[in-house]
Amino acid sequence: MRRGHQQRVRSPGVNRKQTVFGAFCYGRGLFVHHGQPRKTAWGVQMLLQKLVRRAPRTHRRMVGVMDRGSPHHAASLTRYLEDVKEHLEVFWLPHYSPDLNLIERFWKHLKASRMANVLFASFRAFTRHIGAVLANFSSHPDFVLSVTASPRQTATSKNILVST
Repeated sequence: MRRGHQQRVRSPGVNRKQTVFGAFCYGRGLFVHHGQPRKTAWGVQMLLQKLVRRAPRTHRRMVGVMDRGSPHHAASLTRYLEDVKEHLEVFWLPHYSPDLNLIERFWKHLKASRMANVLFASFRAFTRHIGAVLANFSSHPDFVLSVTASPRQTATSKNILVST
């Protein structure tokens, strides 16, 4: 822009947030998510209920890897985890270790590739876009696995492909 001629950019107003809780199966790339306006223990529980509903069909016990975020330590969630312990075992990550939580790689990719530098006309358009993006990821397990794979795994896979 020329000096003194600031271009006006329309903004929809106050920034609002949409919280998304997610989980994925590291072996198969299946992605499950739950969205809501605020980060609460109820949202975590809703996501876990989706996972626990799948457990009887798989005939396997699930292991959930959870960080030490505040919604994960509510009394109601602790009681729920106790009730479903035959289907779901929780592995708690150490404090301040986002590099160990594989889904953090997924969130970083999602924000950088699908949400960055986009101005939505309304909050409803924003939430519809998030829903469409998450549905797209849910329907492509191979892509979820490629995003969450460590850079070392990706390099090793490329080297194996080149050598064969």
